[in-house]
Amino acid sequence: MGSLQVVFDTNVLVSAIGFGGTPWDCLVLAFVGDIEMVTTEAAIAEFERVLGYDRLPFTEAERDQYPALIRAEATVVDPDESVQMIDDDPDDDLFLETALEAEADYIVSGDPHLTDLGVFRDIDLVSPSDFLEEAGARL
Repeated sequence: MGSLQVVFDTNVLVSAIGFGGTPWDCLVLAFVGDIEMVTTEAAIAEFERVLGYDRLPFTEAERDQYPALIRAEATVVDPDESVQMIDDDPDDDLFLETALEAEADYIVSGDPHLTDLGVFRDIDLVSPSDFLEEAGARL
């Protein structure tokens, strides 16, 4: 178990594997650093669905491979608590529920519906660049 528990929003995972940059650096840190990536089967299903969007550059093999990799590398939890916090995009509540179940330190997202919260029950909601800066200081 890593010293930090982190939930990555789907947009961070898709950006990381499809486009690199700061989201990729976050994912690499989770794979090789002292960070525990936490997710749910519902979040992985959303990730699989998004990878299938025509506008994204993923092959069929990648659409199978990447969710399997996340499933293998992450701790998969089943949240007990239901949250209704994000009125504009209720699907984002899943990431809050996941973080609560895991007692996560961070939710990393590029979605203002989440990041605009700033903090939710002692969980920091941050952008990928803020996560790299803050995690680097804590590790």
